[in-house]
Amino acid sequence: MCVFDILVTVSAGARNVERNLIDVGRAFGAERWQLFRKVLLPASLPFLFTALRIGLVRAVIALITAELFFAAVNLGKYMQAAQNRFDSAGLLAVLTILAVVGLLAQEGLKALEGQLLPWHVRR
Repeated sequence: MCVFDILVTVSAGARNVERNLIDVGRAFGAERWQLFRKVLLPASLPFLFTALRIGLVRAVIALITAELFFAAVNLGKYMQAAQNRFDSAGLLAVLTILAVVGLLAQEGLKALEGQLLPWHVRR
């Protein structure tokens, strides 16, 4: 569910790298690999982390959907059992656990972004 979102966002980030940066790299004699490694990759890293955060949200939604319909892990079986017993508290407890896991993963990714991209952190 999240692959295409990540690909589109990262490719948009690579296309939006300032042309001046690439021209300066070429003026200093950088080859294609050096341009990619030293100019294009660092300039598109904020877009990569944005894409990862969007993809993470989509992945958590896919996880919840898979648990509801396919009982992929034991949580899905527990949710189906709670549904059959009309136990809405048990069902909401599992959904709450999945939502908290998603939020913790999102915050962890934001912290990693803050460590790796200190110039781009939004306050």
